[in-house]
Amino acid sequence: MAKQDAPTATGHLTLISSKDSAGGDAATLSATVQHNSGTVTLGDVSATSRPMDVLIDVTSVFDGDTAITIGDDSNNSRLMSASYVDLSETTVFQTNPSYVYNNAIDANNTIKVYVTTSSGSTGTANIRVSYS
Repeated sequence: MAKQDAPTATGHLTLISSKDSAGGDAATLSATVQHNSGTVTLGDVSATSRPMDVLIDVTSVFDGDTAITIGDDSNNSRLMSASYVDLSETTVFQTNPSYVYNNAIDANNTIKVYVTTSSGSTGTANIRVSYS
């Protein structure tokens, strides 16, 4: 938009939004994990982000004592604890956490999947975390 009598002048314009402010921090983080994956980083979320939908889709059953949790380094089961998941079933497990990441430091807002086992030898799952 430009002033009609001075089309190259932009001093009268007011910035309403920019690409950074127009797009919200909303996305879906995903990964495929196996019985021996250990800790898998899904990604960073910005301050004030809230994970809305957390899914573990077990596509191949896990054996042994394998457990999967989803969270962050401060609380590795903040978004989904092992008690919500039966890895001996091929099905989808879902939580809708109410936690909001308020820290401005991205390192504190890194969502991870933690796969732990001492005797597991098989199993695969797709992980998805949607946030806004």
